[in-house]
Amino acid sequence: MKKLYYTPFLKLKQNEIMALKELHPTIKEMVVPFFDFSPDKKEKNPKRFDETADKSAKQLLTHFGPDKSIYIDTYDVQDQIISGMHSYLYLLQSLNPIHLIPVTGVDRTQEHQQAIIDYMVGKPKIDQVIAFRVVTEDFASYSAIKDEIEDALYSLLNDLFTQIDLIIDCRIVHHLDQSGIDTAVQQITNFIALFTKDYPVRKVIVSGSSIPVTLGEICQTKSYLMLERNEMLIHQAVATSFEEVHPIEYGDYTTVSPEFMQPNLQATLNGASKFIYADGTHQHIWRGEKLQGPPFKGHQFNEHIRAMINLTPTIYRGTAYSWADEKFYNTQHNTSGYTASTIIKPIINAHISYMSQIYSR
Repeated sequence: MKKLYYTPFLKLKQNEIMALKELHPTIKEMVVPFFDFSPDKKEKNPKRFDETADKSAKQLLTHFGPDKSIYIDTYDVQDQIISGMHSYLYLLQSLNPIHLIPVTGVDRTQEHQQAIIDYMVGKPKIDQVIAFRVVTEDFASYSAIKDEIEDALYSLLNDLFTQIDLIIDCRIVHHLDQSGIDTAVQQITNFIALFTKDYPVRKVIVSGSSIPVTLGEICQTKSYLMLERNEMLIHQAVATSFEEVHPIEYGDYTTVSPEFMQPNLQATLNGASKFIYADGTHQHIWRGEKLQGPPFKGHQFNEHIRAMINLTPTIYRGTAYSWADEKFYNTQHNTSGYTASTIIKPIINAHISYMSQIYSR
């Protein structure tokens, strides 16, 4: 079987889980997604956190499979007590029997660390990998946070975990010019070299996104944009630096911004339609006008799909490429069928299908 060098970073939401469900069996078997528990404002309510975690776990077990591996993190969610236990521990336990790779970092609380320890008690020795996630302010200087890294990993290594997956999370990078990209590459390269010297690293994943939290920052309504994917440029440069040492794997946030927060219904209706399709080092983005009705302007999604299929030179990969690509072709002439929510599933499925085939060998 091929090895996959691509990790999709997803929100733990229904559409993202369903996008995984429709992957080709070969890709579905190989992919190990990185899930962030999404910071819906309602999740600040412990009861809501409880319900959302349980619902997401049930969907993931049903549609992705109990024998799969995933990374799971609560990077965007504040610590709280759920049913008498720490929220991260509650989430980890909800997701059994999936093979979970817990995530920590320099900014995590002692309670978060203890939740990992409590979860790992009694786990089989096969579960010996932990992910260590660093973001831009962290990887800027290894020496500046070296002591914090030691504090974060001291109680986890050896007794519970013997290997680390280092996650270099660049977050949003669309604003970087060439100088900014070069700086990020140099910082990441230095950080990886020093971290891997000090710790038992199994793999390194460099991830990021060129999609801002508000798409209007880069793409006006009723327009088309071909966006350079700076996250790919950063990864390629870093990977080149280590090609004689070990492979640097690639990750991205598919078609969703790292800072995405679930909008309420009114915000969704007032938002503009959008469609995103990757090709090489570019994201092709179509953005319509606001969906607020009547009349409801859902037909714009079909128009975006038709524009993508008919783009010259062609970027459309054909009906046999993925579940999503077949769906796009079959619905391009419809006048309804998509909403701001339901379009998420196929565009994420198309993205993961494409990137997985680029980064498998």
